[in-house]
Amino acid sequence: MTIAKTVKTNWKSSEAKRKRFVEEYSVDCNGTQAAVRAGYSVKTAAVQGSRLLRNAKVRRAIDILLAENADRAALTAGEVITGIRRTIRRCEAVGSDFQPFAALKGYELLGKHLKMWTNDKETADDSAIVARLLEGRKRVAEMQ
Repeated sequence: MTIAKTVKTNWKSSEAKRKRFVEEYSVDCNGTQAAVRAGYSVKTAAVQGSRLLRNAKVRRAIDILLAENADRAALTAGEVITGIRRTIRRCEAVGSDFQPFAALKGYELLGKHLKMWTNDKETADDSAIVARLLEGRKRVAEMQ
């Protein structure tokens, strides 16, 4: 085999690996694992993954593929809420096999969406807190 054929064969092999890397990267966005699954050596996968992610053509292909995947998987908040409501109604339907835990989970998800309960303290007016903090800082400054 001539040198030109060897170079051309290696180039085609590299191109195939790059295409495979793009596809694999879109699965979990992990460059090292994508490189291994694309056929690169386990020993050099981290370096190859990093190098491929810096390659403009590879990066552009990844961005396009991720955007296409996002478009296919896109759900609106309204669609999710409609699905939860439909599931709750089905769980509570007369004559059906009532599933209280499934219905409660649906209500829980709707309640979270509506922020009916939250673990975080939400205050509408922080001015009293800010005033107390400033007063405390002033006292500490006077002590020093």
